[in-house]
Amino acid sequence: MKKAIALLLVAIMTLFMFTACNDDEDNVPTRVPGNNLVSPDVNLNNNPDLNLNNSWSDNYYAMFTYYCPAQGYSTATVISERKTANCFIISNPMDASFKYYVNSDIGLDEYAVNPEKNLFKYTSHQGKIVSRDINTMFENISAVTENFTKGPDIVYTGTETVADRNCWMYLQRTYTESGEVDKVAYLWIDAVYGFCSKCITYSGGDVVLSWELQDFSVGNVKDADITPDLTAYNFTQN
Repeated sequence: MKKAIALLLVAIMTLFMFTACNDDEDNVPTRVPGNNLVSPDVNLNNNPDLNLNNSWSDNYYAMFTYYCPAQGYSTATVISERKTANCFIISNPMDASFKYYVNSDIGLDEYAVNPEKNLFKYTSHQGKIVSRDINTMFENISAVTENFTKGPDIVYTGTETVADRNCWMYLQRTYTESGEVDKVAYLWIDAVYGFCSKCITYSGGDVVLSWELQDFSVGNVKDADITPDLTAYNFTQN
């Protein structure tokens, strides 16, 4: 089961290995000026306990930017997700490409749409369902463990809003085998649901990974909001 879910997520991630913005550094919104960085030597405490509540993942809308050159996202890519218990769609609003999953009589139907070529590809995943077997991109990258705040290198640095939502801010460090700081990550954890709504990871002074929630709502997505019109596209088996 976990292997099948992982394969579905890999398929989702592979679809979005494209660029959606100009190659201008200002178009990566999760880059922050140097004077906003917290020193890795800062010594703050009193970490608040996280409120981990994944009920949002049953029905939500999320739009976020994602930047990770190692995965092919060399500029800040805009990604949109909508999910209900019956269907899920992940899309790039910049070029209208998307992947759509919907429960069927035999399992999970997958439609991958390429507007540039006016084509869509269909795949059937027998015995799978959206609510159990679709681990979405945002669910995956934003997941936080229960013991996150208890780590020896987790520092609480204050509060800030992301997408008009209250968040707790943290600093996290990783080290090389020789004990030197390898990566420094700044994380914004949603105060209501406990997911990571913004993350900026630095290595050697460069951003190596970042994402930032731009818009979010929960509980008001309907199947009709997700169902795409596929009549404008041609079917391909390749």
